[in-house]
Amino acid sequence: MTPKLAALLLAVAVWAAGTAAGTPSDDTIRVARDGSGSFTSVQQAFNALPDSSAHRTVVFICNGRYYEKLLLPASKRNVTIIGESADGVVLTYDDHSGKPSGSDTINTRTSWSTCIAADDVSVERVTFENCAGRVGQAVALMVAGDRVQFHHCRFLGNQDTFF
Repeated sequence: MTPKLAALLLAVAVWAAGTAAGTPSDDTIRVARDGSGSFTSVQQAFNALPDSSAHRTVVFICNGRYYEKLLLPASKRNVTIIGESADGVVLTYDDHSGKPSGSDTINTRTSWSTCIAADDVSVERVTFENCAGRVGQAVALMVAGDRVQFHHCRFLGNQDTFF
């Protein structure tokens, strides 16, 4: 079985589980850098998620290195993020404490590559990375939401990788 077929079967299983439980079928948003999905960037997919949804939405991310500063805001709850593979889906950015940003300077709290502020989020097979290098505090993942879980994920950075 190819990795793409396995990922598709997993997405169908998640959808079927929701339907079997008597809830409406899950919406699935597909992100692919090559343009074969609904969006080419993860942030575009996050922005398209419904606000304050009572139903789970799946964001499936195809293999690729996504160089973006990502924010899943508090208004985008009940989300499942599924990567094609943990080694193949890398969400990365290079902010770090002390880096100039307009008229301000980034600090540890704002140096994240990805920030999940939403509640009830599940993430599978994704690598979260801060690629700033050995420059001091550089957060790969900041979690501010409640009931956020990670399965088969990787977290890469040099200092203060998780906040």
